[in-house]
Amino acid sequence: MKDAPSTRKKNNDAIQLQATAQRMKVELLKEKNLECAMEAYIDGLYYYRMYFSPACWKDDRRVVAKHLKKITSDTAKYNALKENIMIRVKGFSWDWCKHPWSKDGRKYTIKELADHLRWIITEEKKHSIPDEPLPNVPQRINLPVLGTQTEDVLELDRKYLANEDAFKKKARKLRNERELKGEGSIYSSMQPFVRPEISDLMNERIDVLSEFKMLGMESELQWC
Repeated sequence: MKDAPSTRKKNNDAIQLQATAQRMKVELLKEKNLECAMEAYIDGLYYYRMYFSPACWKDDRRVVAKHLKKITSDTAKYNALKENIMIRVKGFSWDWCKHPWSKDGRKYTIKELADHLRWIITEEKKHSIPDEPLPNVPQRINLPVLGTQTEDVLELDRKYLANEDAFKKKARKLRNERELKGEGSIYSSMQPFVRPEISDLMNERIDVLSEFKMLGMESELQWC
């Protein structure tokens, strides 16, 4: 009986430490999930814009053979096919467009991927193009709650389970910051996979990303 108060205090302290450690694990997991979702959404932004650029092969299934014929390298052909498939998968979140790159150690051939892309071009006419990439914002699973949720749980939700508008705004800001540093470029990703002929560039606008020495500041990249 004499030891009961001190024993109870030790037990309560141990439980508090365990609860704190658990909360930290949950917080790290939520933060990691949000980071992954944001990276996926930024990828989606690039792929979505690519659909409306010369990088995308669409409208007619015959364009696949037409463009592949102009590409001389097998590696470049494979990359162009993969990117065009990913435009639909990541840019539109169309799971029905997915195709594995290999199976049981065997890499799928250029012909197999080309056939799949032709099928996508035919089938996508039956679907509506989304207005923008779909963000996969982490959401709390709606489960029954026993008792009252603690303030720690509510704070975690406020911090990480953001609404879609705030999520999109933060993702676009992060993408712009990276591009200002020269890390990726939406315009670069929209370029065609086939090098155009010089005659095809007549009367076309050409944007060039150049480095400028700013007065009293560090160098900056500017589009010209």
